[in-house]
Amino acid sequence: MVAFLTLAQIIDVLQYLMKFIELRTALSLKQDPIYLLYGGDNFLINKSIDLIIKTAEAIDITRYGEDISVKDIIFAANTLSMFGGVRVIIVRRCDSMLKELVPYFKNPNPKCILILTSTSDKEPIGVKQVTAVDCAPITGQVLLKLIAKQVQENLKNITEQGAILLAQYCNNNFARIDNEITKLVHCIDEKLIDISHIQDLVIKDTPDIPIYEFGNALTRGNLVEATQILENLRTCGTDEYAIFGGLVALLRRLYYSLSTNCENERVAKALFVNPYSIMYARRDNRHLTTRIAKLYKFALNLEYKIKSGQLSTESATNLLQMSI
Repeated sequence: MVAFLTLAQIIDVLQYLMKFIELRTALSLKQDPIYLLYGGDNFLINKSIDLIIKTAEAIDITRYGEDISVKDIIFAANTLSMFGGVRVIIVRRCDSMLKELVPYFKNPNPKCILILTSTSDKEPIGVKQVTAVDCAPITGQVLLKLIAKQVQENLKNITEQGAILLAQYCNNNFARIDNEITKLVHCIDEKLIDISHIQDLVIKDTPDIPIYEFGNALTRGNLVEATQILENLRTCGTDEYAIFGGLVALLRRLYYSLSTNCENERVAKALFVNPYSIMYARRDNRHLTTRIAKLYKFALNLEYKIKSGQLSTESATNLLQMSI
């Protein structure tokens, strides 16, 4: 006998999944009572929240952190807005609460929009009756389309080559791209933005800054952030040895800053850096001394294997990244 699902059963297993770039169009068609934002890019998560609030024209907005209880979330979601209209409740870092919120997911208040943000970069599993929005870092053609769309919303257009160059100059960092678009559309009289405008008005990121951020993500054990930065560096064509060499240099500076009690100026002179960088390294990383020592030792071992032809530079960077 073939078992058929009832409509109620179909709805019970339904979960709407979409990419960030699809959110605006989806909101123009209808608004859902529950949104789960995940994917690791905080800028895109915040952008999604702004879009949902703007579309709902909500003025009653309540924000909670991970210290709020599930009971209080459900109570707030079922409380009518004192201002009338739709109420929006935002709960950050809700990962540990999702299972307990299932009863509310099954019967949400239609007068409330509940926005949940997850720290995970993975698609949520087992979460039903919610609209899940993937806010992972954007690259490739999707990023170029989003750039074009952002420019068009400001009543201008951008050439494809201009969009490519803008993405390259900003290392695919959409937070910076968004800021640069705002600057471009206000500074340029022409309706079409092209390569010459990007070259004149946008400052090109050097790889030193993202490599430094990549190293900091590694030392703090943030695999999601480290993976995102590394992907952006490689998408922009950053030389693999520049990435690995920059990591080794950063780990060397941190290691020697933390492993000696010599004054900042003396350590700085030995490492050919500014004394302030030693001061900040000691101030911000003292609690990571053991971790940094292990990473630096591993990096030196990988460096030896690169020089002896046992390992490619790209593989060495991948191994250092995954060691966290």
